[in-house]
Amino acid sequence: MINYTNGKVIPRYWAYSEYFIRIFKKSDHTLMDRLKLPLRSVEELNHSNKACADSLGLDQWAGIYYADLFLDPNIYNDPQGYFMKYDECCRDLEIDNIANPFTLGLVHYAEFPNLASNPDFSVKPFPLIDFQVYCVDESFESNFGGKPELGLTHKYYLDTPLLGYTTGNSPTRPLSDDLNYPSVSWKAGFSENHVFDGSPTLTINENTGKISGHPVTTGKYTFGMRCEVYRGTELLGLFRREYAISVVDCKNEPPNPPFISSNSMAISGKVFLCQGESMKLEADYLPDYNYTWFKDEAVVGKSFELDITESGNYTVTKAAKNSCAKTSSSDSVSVLNLEAAAIPYIEIDDLLPCQGDTVELKASNSNGTLAWKKDGVLFSDDLIVEVTDPGVYTLSLEEIDNCANSASPVPLILNFRDAPQVINPTSQFMYCPGENLVITNAGNANWTYQWLKDGVALVGQNIASLTIDEIGNYQIQVSENNCSSTSDKYEVVFGPSCGGASSTAVFMPSAFTPNSDSHNPTWEIFNLNTSHTSTYLLSIYNRWGETVFETDSPSKQWDGNYRGKPLPYGEYIYHLKLDTMMKSGKVFLLR
Repeated sequence: MINYTNGKVIPRYWAYSEYFIRIFKKSDHTLMDRLKLPLRSVEELNHSNKACADSLGLDQWAGIYYADLFLDPNIYNDPQGYFMKYDECCRDLEIDNIANPFTLGLVHYAEFPNLASNPDFSVKPFPLIDFQVYCVDESFESNFGGKPELGLTHKYYLDTPLLGYTTGNSPTRPLSDDLNYPSVSWKAGFSENHVFDGSPTLTINENTGKISGHPVTTGKYTFGMRCEVYRGTELLGLFRREYAISVVDCKNEPPNPPFISSNSMAISGKVFLCQGESMKLEADYLPDYNYTWFKDEAVVGKSFELDITESGNYTVTKAAKNSCAKTSSSDSVSVLNLEAAAIPYIEIDDLLPCQGDTVELKASNSNGTLAWKKDGVLFSDDLIVEVTDPGVYTLSLEEIDNCANSASPVPLILNFRDAPQVINPTSQFMYCPGENLVITNAGNANWTYQWLKDGVALVGQNIASLTIDEIGNYQIQVSENNCSSTSDKYEVVFGPSCGGASSTAVFMPSAFTPNSDSHNPTWEIFNLNTSHTSTYLLSIYNRWGETVFETDSPSKQWDGNYRGKPLPYGEYIYHLKLDTMMKSGKVFLLR
């Protein structure tokens, strides 16, 4: 337990070498135990803006009481849990937002769960607070929240303080008194949602316990804080404390912000500590100013310099010693201890890549300047790299490489498996309807095959050869052990002799390819002669029966366009009327 007092008032409880905390069962308020907490230490809380604190006569101290106690889970097993409390007198007479503060007792209150189900329950909801004096008409932030234990989360709320039963004449609480505590009475215009006049008034970060505000009036203001402790969505514990903050008129302008240096060199952003080393941080020292160092928003030093060995975010504030002025703050420096840091390792998306694959390598984190190397040669500092070549890849931090005792990075030996070698065609294949055209690729008993026509897999065509029965673009995909190769296109077109001098039958091709490659760019009817063309009408329709091409000229060929625009890939219907015949059928437009 931590108690705070102002040295202006005689710290009554320093006269006590111990406190007694009572524990009750929540279900029926049965008194379970009375625990003794001895005084272990007394610490003076030095304000960074001490001149402002001195103007109020503030001289604050913290008394720390604790004991190592065992609560038997076999006894503390009530499903509803337990609560403990202590109340004492009295509040500061100069509190401005609650009524009759000096006659009102304070209450320390906590709840904890059934220990049979939660034997390792441990929590520190509120840290030791190094109180500051805040300036009117200036925004502030202060961390009043504790660090949750592993697996737990904290939720923080502003609360109305509880009213204890102690008074100046009765500073300790009789055991027989009522167990329920009412709330204090706020002065008019104040509440837990309006602790002081401000823009904004006091607010709290629910997840961190950080308080902030922008007071517009001077005074001393008390407020309650409630911390709820959860495991997942289950509420395990509840803790209530009360604090008071002082707001003064800091009439003087703040000093120029300090800057942080190390070894006489200014530093900012992220800096690194090698394993086993320390670092001295220094502010630009001026004798008329007080300096306060913060690590992760907690006070860690009261000098212009600070020796560090731990990771964290460090800032230093600067305040005038002899006049009440606003403080100024340096930029934050993030120090990363490479001994404790998560050294990046290589994450790979494919441990068994094939020749021709692109493999993505990713750094597990970017704590510093990344150094990717292949076969010992630096090639990138990106978070993600793509590689296509075999080799020995390593990843480290440039900052670690500069440390005297740096460990060698773990290498990744990357090999690419060979894919099956296919035979690529060197020329077109000529085809005429009714002929048998067979194309064949390389064969291997361990390979699997898949033929494709115009990019679409042909069902059942899973051997090294394929019999062609229509024109188009064919490919073969060959696989072995999940590595595959795909051939270039086998372009099958109508041969120039199809329907030529050796044939007299009128021939309508089943497909054509108006794709600007000069092969079969138009749909042409073969073997027409004068006996066929004295009466000639060719009509072509889309699937909805719309006419997309019509001509009475045998020499006019369809180019696959309609009104000057290319028609889509697909099947079309034709009707051909000649003197001696009527013919209908389908033609496939390929692109």
